[in-house]
Amino acid sequence: MSTEAERSPAGAEPMGSDGAFESPAALAILHQLTALGRAIAQARSLDDILQIAATQAANVLGADQTVLMLVGDDGQARPRAVHGVDAAVAGAFVGTLDERLLQRLEAELIADTPRVFMAVPLIVQDEVTGLLAVTRKGTTPWTPMEVTTLAAFADQSAAPIEIARLSEQVRQARLVADNLRLHQAERVARAELDAERSRLATVLENLPAGVVFVEASSGHVTFANRAAARLLGLPEGLDHAPALELLSQCLQVKEQADGSGEWPLARALRAGETVASEDVHCVRADGTPATLNMNAAAIRDAGGTIVAAVSTFADVTQQRVVQRHLQQIQRMEAVGRLAGGVAHEANNQMQIVLSAADFVLRRAELPGEVREDLEQIKRAGERTAAVTSQLLSFSRRQMVRPELLAVDRVVTTLAPALRRTLGRSCSLELRLASGGALVRADQGQLEQALINLTINARDAMPDGGRFTLETRPVELGTDIAGTPVGFTIRPGSYLLLTCTDTGVGMDPDTLGHLFEPFFTTKTDGKGTGLGLATVYGIIKQVGGYVWANSAPGQGATFLVHLPIVKDAEIPGPAEGTPIQPVAGEVVLVVEDTPAVLAMTARILRAAGYGVIEAANGTVALGLLERHAGPVDLLVTDVDLSEDDFDGIELVSRVRRRFPSLPVVFMSGHPGEAAGERALQHPRSSFLMKPFTPNTLARCVRTLLDNGDMVR
Repeated sequence: MSTEAERSPAGAEPMGSDGAFESPAALAILHQLTALGRAIAQARSLDDILQIAATQAANVLGADQTVLMLVGDDGQARPRAVHGVDAAVAGAFVGTLDERLLQRLEAELIADTPRVFMAVPLIVQDEVTGLLAVTRKGTTPWTPMEVTTLAAFADQSAAPIEIARLSEQVRQARLVADNLRLHQAERVARAELDAERSRLATVLENLPAGVVFVEASSGHVTFANRAAARLLGLPEGLDHAPALELLSQCLQVKEQADGSGEWPLARALRAGETVASEDVHCVRADGTPATLNMNAAAIRDAGGTIVAAVSTFADVTQQRVVQRHLQQIQRMEAVGRLAGGVAHEANNQMQIVLSAADFVLRRAELPGEVREDLEQIKRAGERTAAVTSQLLSFSRRQMVRPELLAVDRVVTTLAPALRRTLGRSCSLELRLASGGALVRADQGQLEQALINLTINARDAMPDGGRFTLETRPVELGTDIAGTPVGFTIRPGSYLLLTCTDTGVGMDPDTLGHLFEPFFTTKTDGKGTGLGLATVYGIIKQVGGYVWANSAPGQGATFLVHLPIVKDAEIPGPAEGTPIQPVAGEVVLVVEDTPAVLAMTARILRAAGYGVIEAANGTVALGLLERHAGPVDLLVTDVDLSEDDFDGIELVSRVRRRFPSLPVVFMSGHPGEAAGERALQHPRSSFLMKPFTPNTLARCVRTLLDNGDMVR
């Protein structure tokens, strides 16, 4: 069995690395591996280690059977730890670790019960030392993440198991030496012991983790593998004695860089403390910063006196960066869900406010002072609706209508508004050279992003300055200079929109939080902290990327990358169809907020329609069953929280009886792409709350005029 072949578990394909740290499950694997390493470090024997690996693999993967086999010195593989498998059954699996043994193992474990099987090898120094196999009831295949998890468990367990086995063999060799009285037997035993020590030293020397032993009497490092020197930044080719002396100086630092106390190895040597998986921030001998995940334990003699200490450590600098990136994504998702709930309630209330204001403003006899007050109410409602729109934009939960856009044309058209936004003390310079490249985006959202970036530039230039917008097509690979640490990009063709100001600039800490929702450096009342978070949400929603480069006193540059749509043309304007007012049709309105239901019904009655009102989907279905006349159109809220099913399911049920019934979906927060799901229904339209009475009336009229009505 070759190492490359064995690395792919039986019955599963290995998972690629693209996006490996863009999922919460990836972070869960890191925690599980840390827990496994901690448990193994505390194990007292090889059998304990083997059973821990078998049991934790079963627990993490939801498996009900686990078999862990090791290859002995005779080349035969034998089960050494099981979980959920009868020991007598497992004992029959002895033989050369090849495909035939693997097939026997799979057949016996699965037997007549529907199960899925997966196995990965344990490999140390390119040598297969064992096998870890799991099964689970059912026929659902193992996912790529589960395959990766089992492989990671095998990799995490292989070296400690091998070390423990070698240590066990060393102890056995010592017992043999003690029991043998003949000089020749003792000499043979010592030779065997030396061979095992050499083998153990070879394993330690080739481990990717750093391993060091420190003598208590002198405090000096007496053994260090190559990885230890590399991870601590020592130059290659350094002689043995100077290298150990430098390592002693590095690892005996009394305080960490943040002043939080002694390093793990120093604590183990001084107080006998056992340290498991502790992150230490340090500066290596070569001057580079690093985060090391360290373990340390004291070694005592028979009387309990500390005679030495051992420490293992790994470089987790990049890993911690990715973890922070994942945590930031999770925070944004959590705030996004909160924003969606706030937007839903706010938009429902604004629907009532704006519709009521519109009705009152239609009255010709309205006194001037009252009309002015109502105009103020209407403007306040529209501003509130704009804030909720920004909340939905940054959380990527806003209903969007993407279209092909020439960004240069959008920027040119919007330029007068951007100049007014900047004010007289700041100038706007355009350098547009996209070459006619097109992107697919919602024009309103793209304009919102440009306005937000302009406002940010204006606020960064309180004494005036220059704001420059540039466009040009670029080809991006996976590694782009200037991107933040841990930032990954999908290669392809992009339109680069560069927004540069000559303002006060930003320090690294501000750059690290720049796109977080509600983060702002402005004084109270000067900003909501949603502007750049909204930009981030809009750009990510179209599959693009945005980041910023800046330094204090040197201005800031925002780089927005939008995917280019190739071989496409912007369609010409469609012919408009005049909408003739028609009265007499019947509209069924379904809305679980009573005030919104009453206002929507009032709008439609004012337009001349007969209206049937229903507070939820169940009531609506009952009314349809009892209604004797025709129903010409259905208006329904997407989120019917007072019922067992939502508006989309209601439409599916209604269309079983009226297949061509036109539908107007409305929502204050479509969530989870509900707007796109709604529009998959034929003869339907979507209105985002709040909307004006005229918008609803025109939408209903357009659908009713589009083909034959269902009677």
